[in-house]
Amino acid sequence: MSGHEYLMDIKKELDGSRRQRRMGENILAAFGFTRRRTSTVAEINRVMEELGIASDPPIDAQMPLRTPRVRFRLIGQSVPADQADTGISALAVAGDSVTTDEVAEEEAAAVEVLKEQLTTEQPALIEFRVGNFPSAEKDVECIAPDATVKNAYTVMRKNKYSQLVVAPKGKPRYSDVKGLISDRSITDAHMKGNEPTYVRECMEPKPPQVRLTDDIESVINQLGKNDIVLVTGVGDLLVGIITAWDLQNQFAGLAVPFSIIAEIESRLRIAVSVIGIGPICDLLSLQKADGYTSVSDLTLGELTRVLQNPALWSQLHIENYDREPFVDAVD
Repeated sequence: MSGHEYLMDIKKELDGSRRQRRMGENILAAFGFTRRRTSTVAEINRVMEELGIASDPPIDAQMPLRTPRVRFRLIGQSVPADQADTGISALAVAGDSVTTDEVAEEEAAAVEVLKEQLTTEQPALIEFRVGNFPSAEKDVECIAPDATVKNAYTVMRKNKYSQLVVAPKGKPRYSDVKGLISDRSITDAHMKGNEPTYVRECMEPKPPQVRLTDDIESVINQLGKNDIVLVTGVGDLLVGIITAWDLQNQFAGLAVPFSIIAEIESRLRIAVSVIGIGPICDLLSLQKADGYTSVSDLTLGELTRVLQNPALWSQLHIENYDREPFVDAVD
């Protein structure tokens, strides 16, 4: 059964003066959805409007999924104050035929909702910490101060490193780190007329330290003055290295999605500009008094609503695409 057929059955029952209530999650499931997303809500409301039915509470992002149930009515039919849905007690309104099983179902749903409210974790706070960098917790290659420069150079070439931490093997503490050996430090030693044999003879100073739990700003500040920073964890143990290249990759990963969204939004504005802001405001119930004077004033969500509206979609003349999968992709 499709979502349209599901609501059509409800409409038939309403036409026969039989009251209709449904769980929010069952309404979503009839349309093939599980979440109250913007496109989902818009699609259900569109079909309801076509059929001439409305609901209390409205089908929106805050609609209940289990209890109280969503009560359907014909458009134009008011809901008496004493018959408004307020929970399980609303099942016993005068003239409403309710079975014992339905009451039991409502009670069970109420218990499940309570359990869900008590056990659901709060959404995690999105933070940008040093630990977000992939290299912040990656085995660090170390070389001893008494190792030969030839050995250090071989290890760097083999692993495609530009530098090595000079410290005892294993997981050294930050206090055990003596410095760095790098292509630059080796070259500098030769430029000064030295022929270093051991790592300790051509080391750079010890890089600064940041902790896994530090804000990403600490990395930005340090990499403005140093090529790398050392990352330490519990017990001041060295757990990773962050370079300027890592920082660049991190911000590229954050920036690229936003630039793609911006391009999509720009292309959508170009597409809907053929309609004009007037018809869009009329069909989407937007008010020019609220600042809608051109398609540039539409939000990305409102641009999506334009695509969701069959009447507006037909004016875009996008004949090579089906509306529903196209809208799902944009959403």
